[in-house]
Amino acid sequence: MKKKLIASLLTGLLIVGALPVGASAEWKHDNTGWWYSDWDSWYTGWKEIDGKWYYFDYNGYMAHDTTIDGYQLGSDGARIERIYRAGEKWIVDGQWEFTINSVETTKDRNQFSDKNPEQVVIINYSYKNLGYSSSYMDLYMGSFTVLDEKGEVAETYPANIKYYPKETPVGATCSKAQAAYGLFNKSSEITIQVEKYTSDSTRKEKAIFKVPVK
Repeated sequence: MKKKLIASLLTGLLIVGALPVGASAEWKHDNTGWWYSDWDSWYTGWKEIDGKWYYFDYNGYMAHDTTIDGYQLGSDGARIERIYRAGEKWIVDGQWEFTINSVETTKDRNQFSDKNPEQVVIINYSYKNLGYSSSYMDLYMGSFTVLDEKGEVAETYPANIKYYPKETPVGATCSKAQAAYGLFNKSSEITIQVEKYTSDSTRKEKAIFKVPVK
């Protein structure tokens, strides 16, 4: 703690969030634990480092082997990404609740499209706004990264869907939404990655779904 008292005196700032860290940012440790900093400042709260998410307490020390904001942290401090299945709710506290209900194969083909996928699937999903508030737009969930069974990234496809995602204000639910994707390889299960920034843009949340194709 001595290092942080000195740093605090030098900066004269009260640490209330993520402080700017310069190009010399690096991992450091002492008998108490690990932190991520340069010589005069350190991170608190959630921080993405080299593609992984970590949580640092108000003193700047990395949390590990615990659960924070519903996310499990491993012994190395990195957030363990959960694999969701059809019907399971991905909940980001104070932001949203998201569910992929099912994935179905469709024979529908668009005669005006130059795409010729091996298989076209319809993703059926729903979401609820738990507190996502932005001056730009209300909660909207409509863009995913879809991988077929061989790990190849699918493309959106102009299939004839019935339910489109909608801007959803706080407290409201979009109970039926669909998205169509063309797969390069016929698959009985697909992986769907969903990413979205929280309404204050402080962090990007991510969920991975593995869902059977009907």
